[in-house]
Amino acid sequence: MAVERHRPDYVVLEDPGGKTRKRGQSLKILQALVHDLKDNSQAHCLRERSHRYANKHEEAIALAKDHPELESELPKRHAFYDNEDPKIAYFEALSLVEKEIRAHSKGT
Repeated sequence: MAVERHRPDYVVLEDPGGKTRKRGQSLKILQALVHDLKDNSQAHCLRERSHRYANKHEEAIALAKDHPELESELPKRHAFYDNEDPKIAYFEALSLVEKEIRAHSKGT
């Protein structure tokens, strides 16, 4: 498991029990990760994804403006019938981490 290999201090994941858009295999993987984190007593937090933008690509553009070092990873917009670029996951993760940081700075 990646968590065992990289040994992070803290893990932030989308809450699979919340209002998630994840379905099928993606949801099963997310649920398995949460289960493994709990089994291994890994410090973690589950956050619901905010949907403040029209779509993931718009969110990625906004995040890239705040984090210019990630501009080269910004995926091209895809047509509705194409598979999503895997790089979008970097921006989804960053969005969750930023939400966790905001929550801690507010004391929640």
